Amino acid sequence: MAVCPFAVQKLIPAGSNDPRITPRVAILHVDAGNADSLYDYFKNRSGGIESHFHVKRDGTIEQYRDTAFQADANYNANDFAVSIETQGYGAGEWTHAQLAAIKKLLLWLNRTHDIPLRKVQRWNGSGVGYHTLFGAPSQWTPVAKSCPGPDRIRQFNEALVPWLRRQDPERQAARQERRERRRRLARLRELLTKVVKRARNLRARLRKAQG
Repeated sequence: MAVCPFAVQKLIPAGSNDPRITPRVAILHVDAGNADSLYDYFKNRSGGIESHFHVKRDGTIEQYRDTAFQADANYNANDFAVSIETQGYGAGEWTHAQLAAIKKLLLWLNRTHDIPLRKVQRWNGSGVGYHTLFGAPSQWTPVAKSCPGPDRIRQFNEALVPWLRRQDPERQAARQERRERRRRLARLRELLTKVVKRARNLRARLRKAQG
């Protein structure tokens, strides 16, 4: 069972058409109706479509489906995606509280399911994306739409992607290796400078002794 410990639990049991999955991508959405909660809609009125999470404008996270089971909000990616709805209209930005909650949730998904903390590069790849990342219609949505909206897409690219890069352990390891290489080069230059200086001093003493 994969239940987020800091989310409000309003779990909707998986049905016969909601098999177990191995998540490898997190997909961000906007509910487009500024809903305070999507629980009633997903439980009673959505026709079997649901999302794993909903992030409210104040940063509260509701969980509607165990992330070890399928939620049907991502079309052909349902078999491997965790869907994250966010409160808001089509136009508008994520609040600071929503961005903080999204980051916290992505870190939990990374620890729990090993979803990479990087922007996904292919529709069936691994990482983090938004609903229309690969177009609309696309493998992630069967209809034309702009989810999560142009302002949030800008935030995704300008705020979340740089943050993801800072969290990626492979990138962190590479940065650490570059820093260590620069330190080694600096120590080598310092050592060479000392050797050259000593050599010059030695030549000066020899000339003086010979003169």
